Parts: sequence; structure tokens; C-alpha cells
Amino acid sequence: MKKALREKIRLQRKSLGKDFIKTNSELIKTKLFQTDEYKKAKSILFYVSFENEVDTFDMIKEALLEKTVAVPIVQEDNIVASVIKDFSNLDSENNYKIKEPSVINNIENIDLVIVPGLAFDKYGNRVGFGKGYYDKFLKGHKTIALCFDFQIFDKVPAEDHDVPINIILSEKQILKPTSL
Repeated sequence: MKKALREKIRLQRKSLGKDFIKTNSELIKTKLFQTDEYKKAKSILFYVSFENEVDTFDMIKEALLEKTVAVPIVQEDNIVASVIKDFSNLDSENNYKIKEPSVINNIENIDLVIVPGLAFDKYGNRVGFGKGYYDKFLKGHKTIALCFDFQIFDKVPAEDHDVPINIILSEKQILKPTSL
């Protein structure tokens, strides 16, 4: 079930035009920056967008002006958060062709994690790429997922180890999930 959903969303995202991504990513950025969770956070981990995800490049650049910004680095089967001081610190690519810093600058405390994903539901369930990196990392963190509206469903498959998302933002809605 998750595999078929992943493939469906990947195909839909692949067909998106640059104007759709740019326009809707800007709308999502505006919503994100207006949330209390973002305003209160001193330190934020942003995912670095790739493959027609909600574009986080401008979000990261703007956040760097007033926040401590970290990005994920994949090491073995885990995410390590690394602080960046400037967008130019994203000077390397991992095996998935996602930009990341070549030097790790550890961070002790992260107030908010901005999470990617392929599909979400009104209960905060998230379907990612299937590696489990984020589920291991997210435990105990406040989270906001960014997605396009077509990525939100009434219900997506969830397993016991999946960590629910606190807020889901799309260009059309802000969801504060309720538990089952």
C-alpha cells in the first residue's frame, strides 16, 4: 500500500511545472513564517528540497537572517543535524543528490523540524521515501511538514514506528492533526 502511494505521488510531483512549484512554495513559506511555532523557534532544522518537493531554498535563506538553521546530513541510516551559517555551506551532495554541507557543525537543541514527505493525512501520519531516517530523528521534536495540497489524504498507511507530524502546511490549508 505505501509503495503504490509513494509511486503515485512521485509521478504526480514529477509532472509539476516550475511555475507551480515556485508560486505554491512561496505561499507555503508565507504560511510557515506566520505560525507561532516558527516565530517562537530559535533553532530550526529545514529539509533541503529536491525532486519537485516544496522548495525550501528561499525559506532557508530567509531563516538564516534571524534563526539558527540546521540541515540534515544522512550518515549510514541516521540523520545528523548540522548548522549552516550561509546557503553556500550546502557545498556537497549525498547519494540521493540532495545538497548538504561537507562539514558537520553539530547542534545541541532544535526547536522545530521542517519535514518533507510524499503523503500525509489529517491524523498527522506521514509516508516518506521508505528509509525511516526521519522517523528515527523526529521523536521528541516539534514538527511541521510542507507539502502540496494533492499530497494530503483522508488516511495514509501508518505503522507503529511512524512518528506523527504536529502541523501540515500546504498552499491551501494548515492542518493541526488530531489523533485517531
